Amino acid sequence: MTRNDSTALNDASVPRSVTGPREMPRVSGPPVLSGASGHGLFRILWRRRLIMLLTILAAVSAAAVYLLLATPIYSSRCVLYVQQSGPRIMGGEDFVTRASTNFLNTECQLLRSGPILASALDAPGIRELRTFAGAESPIDLLARNLSVSPGKENDLITVSFESPYPEDTVRVVNAVADAYVAYQSGRQRNTAAEVLKILQKEKVKRDTEQNDALKAVVDFKQKHAELAMEGEKGNVITQRLERLSTALTEAEVQLAEAKAEYETVAAMKDDPAKILQYFEAKRLVGGVFVSVQDEDSRLRQELDGLGAQIQTLRREYAASHPAVKALEDRVADIQAQMAQKQKDLAANQLAAIQLKYEAVAQRHERLRAAYEQQLQVAQGLNRASAELLGLQNNLEQARKLAEIVENRIKELNVTEDTGALNISVLELGGKPNRPVKPVPMQVIAIALAMGIFGGVGLSLLRNSTDKRLVGPQEIAGLMGVPVLGTLPKVGGGNEDLELERSVLESPSSPVAEACRGIRTALKFGAQAAHDRVVLVTSAGQREGKSALVSNLAAAMAQAGQRTLVVDADFHQPRQQAIFRLADGPGLAQVLAGESDWGAVVRREVIPGLDVLTSGPRPSNPAELLNGRALPHLMRELAGAYDAVLVDSPPVMLATDGLVLAAVCDATLLVLRVGQSDRRATEQAQERLLSVGGRIVGVVVNGFRRDGQYQYYSAPYGDQNEPREEAARS
Repeated sequence: MTRNDSTALNDASVPRSVTGPREMPRVSGPPVLSGASGHGLFRILWRRRLIMLLTILAAVSAAAVYLLLATPIYSSRCVLYVQQSGPRIMGGEDFVTRASTNFLNTECQLLRSGPILASALDAPGIRELRTFAGAESPIDLLARNLSVSPGKENDLITVSFESPYPEDTVRVVNAVADAYVAYQSGRQRNTAAEVLKILQKEKVKRDTEQNDALKAVVDFKQKHAELAMEGEKGNVITQRLERLSTALTEAEVQLAEAKAEYETVAAMKDDPAKILQYFEAKRLVGGVFVSVQDEDSRLRQELDGLGAQIQTLRREYAASHPAVKALEDRVADIQAQMAQKQKDLAANQLAAIQLKYEAVAQRHERLRAAYEQQLQVAQGLNRASAELLGLQNNLEQARKLAEIVENRIKELNVTEDTGALNISVLELGGKPNRPVKPVPMQVIAIALAMGIFGGVGLSLLRNSTDKRLVGPQEIAGLMGVPVLGTLPKVGGGNEDLELERSVLESPSSPVAEACRGIRTALKFGAQAAHDRVVLVTSAGQREGKSALVSNLAAAMAQAGQRTLVVDADFHQPRQQAIFRLADGPGLAQVLAGESDWGAVVRREVIPGLDVLTSGPRPSNPAELLNGRALPHLMRELAGAYDAVLVDSPPVMLATDGLVLAAVCDATLLVLRVGQSDRRATEQAQERLLSVGGRIVGVVVNGFRRDGQYQYYSAPYGDQNEPREEAARS
């Protein structure tokens, strides 16, 4: 008993038929695409492993070349500590130091602004560095390679610069930090100087008013000596006038303060940043400040995200890449929006101060009108006394205003280096020891990933464009019928000659073992008990059908079955040459009525095996096969032999195979791995089924097993039957 005799496949779903044309029911199954599952994908990748390997090698090689040719990039950084601080300007509590995230983001954008970068480039020796050699726009190059990021939980700002030259990174990053510190210092000095200038002008004016008021009181008293005898409280009108005078004085003070504040802010109207800084200081000491932090915070967060995306894209693409340009345009748009919002906010603050000033002025005018009205009444009683009181009120008012201005000057009269910010350089840039880009492990990992994904894609693309059948499982899924066995690929000069007589000349060869397995699968699995006549055909030529007929017939004869081989291929007959028979009449003469089949059959070519050759080629093979003689002959042969194997032309090359399939009990289709076409195989199956052919199975020829023999045979029902057959063989 051979190993394959015990591996037959019992296809219970294949309906049985009776001998005769067009009496067999059609058997079909839905085509199943192989590779739909994970195992199918693995098989595709293993089959295309050369593509996978070459793709991965190409990707890794490209990465290696990139690492060899890429210019190493170095980075140096410095750390700045930015602290808000300031003197007492309008009185009240001290300025509270608090640097918010939005404030730090603003300072980061200021660090990347054109004036500071230009100032850094103007530092001694910076433009002459190798980094900027040949650059059309050094400031653009500096901006692209400069990175500024605020601390998440602290008031630190980290400034870093990338360049192929490590010495340049140190000098550039420190120059940017120095330019930022110098810019802030100059801006602070200018702001303090402008405020002091305005207050000093106001002091001169108030001193003049005070002197004029004092002179007026003295002159009036000298002119009206009788007023020296006036009581301190005076009459009711005088008291009322005094209260109005006090209220008017307070209104004058408020008006002076509002005017000073308005003129201070109006002087800075061309610099929105100074206005916001001034009101931020007032807000921290209890003032009113119109804020749009939520919208500003959103824009800054979006700006930070875009900055990170730009940095990421610049590592992969050139600066001119559309994606980078789009992000840079978006950054510019957001910066413009922020600048416009800053201008709008400053304008709103200026408008609010103006409204406040106008409201105080209106109140002052109303009090002054009431005071003047009361003064006229008092003048009716004692014009001189009232006039003196007015002069004294003016003097007191002038003194208070002069005192207020003087106090404000004292509070603001600080050194020019004191301002709203304290900036400290905590860490100067140092010379980097190793490059930050490219990172070899990262590049190799990306190359491996791209190689794997690219290899998978190319493998699937190659598999989708390759229409050849590549394995038994794919064939079984495509046709919906079992694979009864596989004939291994045989090396050598002429594979067909080696296969055709394998059972006779090499009974222990893998081909002979496979044929015995197919014999067992036919007898105990796919073939019904009354199926005596089996047609062996193929979709195209050179797929091994004739070799299967000769070997399968020899295996059946060796198993004790009376077997007949009928060579019905009138176009390229092979059985006469395979069994080395002499020329003589054959099937053509029997169908033409010239001879009886019993007279032309070659008896006992080997024990138990007869052969009916095709005979001399007729001129009209299709007409002979379509005659009434063929069905009658097949019935007679089925009654005379245990098994009749009919060798027919390929289905797709001649109609002879379809005629034979209609009169045979069963059909066995032979396909060659790597040669048979999917579409041609499907069409051959459809043609056979269209004439009533009953395909009981497929034999796969030329299958490589990589050293392991795997027979895709259909299991059969009774496990004792193969042992009995093996005993007979």
